[in-house]
Order: sequence, then C-alpha cells, then structure tokens
Amino acid sequence: MTGENPPPQNTKDRPEEWLPVEESSTWYEDGLRFECQACGKCCHNHGEGYAFVYSSRPERIAIAKKLNLSLKALEEKYCERVTGGWSFKSRGDACIFLNKNNQCSIYSLRPSQCQTFPFWPELLETQDRWERDVASFCLGVDQGPLHEAPEIQNYLDQSNP
Repeated sequence: MTGENPPPQNTKDRPEEWLPVEESSTWYEDGLRFECQACGKCCHNHGEGYAFVYSSRPERIAIAKKLNLSLKALEEKYCERVTGGWSFKSRGDACIFLNKNNQCSIYSLRPSQCQTFPFWPELLETQDRWERDVASFCLGVDQGPLHEAPEIQNYLDQSNP
C-alpha cells in the first residue's frame, strides 16, 4: 500500500476529478441553431436520397379529410407508391403541395418527415453531411433558437419509431 486513501464510495463526497466523465458522441453536443424561414427550399428535390416525401396512412387520411377527398382519391391524385411506403408526387423538382409562393399548402398537416427537418438521423451523422446536405441550401441554419442535444434527440426518436 502506498498510503493513499481510496476514492470515497459515495459520489457526492468525491472530488470532481474522480467523477466519471461522460463523453458525448455527437458533433452537435452544444446544440444547433435553427428556425424555419418558410423558404420552401427543403421541399425541392436535392438529389439522390432526397426525392421523396413519405407519409403515414394516418397523415394521408388527415390530409384527405382537409381536402375533402377519400383516401383513395388523395393517393391517386397526390401520392405514389415507392420503396419504403407512400410518397407525395413531385411537380417539377418540388413536392406537389408546394404552392407558387413556395409555401406548403398543407403546412398544418405536413408529415412527420417535414415536421422534423432538418433533424433527421442521416443528416446529423457528421458535421460534413450537415454542411453539405442542409446548411448549403437551408436559410434556417444558424437562425432562431438553439436546439440542445436532448431536444434534437427527441426529433431523431420521432424519425425512428
């Protein structure tokens, strides 16, 4: 024995340097500043992997109801079957629900995918990916409130039920 006292078993009695250090595995551990600027740029096709606006059946039912359509009529007119489910059709390079003023015509009923943008798992994998696939076109990046890591995690959890 060297004569040193072992660390106290009760963590409240331990000096700070003896407490375990929690390491963050996220590049955005200090949070991300974001506020939608309603520019409609996220509603445009951004290339490989970003061409679909997925919607769940309950989301489509709510949209159909708002548009006074049956679910079948909504799906025939505004949706298409794609790998992974149903996606809204595109008009040109944008979502069919994006109007001529670059505003979402179903904003209050927009799908979860739209509600959680830009906090999608694939966009938050690395800072480079965020810069390339979000910050390069989205006017809301670095605007508005700071979204802390736990809040961002909640968005990610919504994306991966």
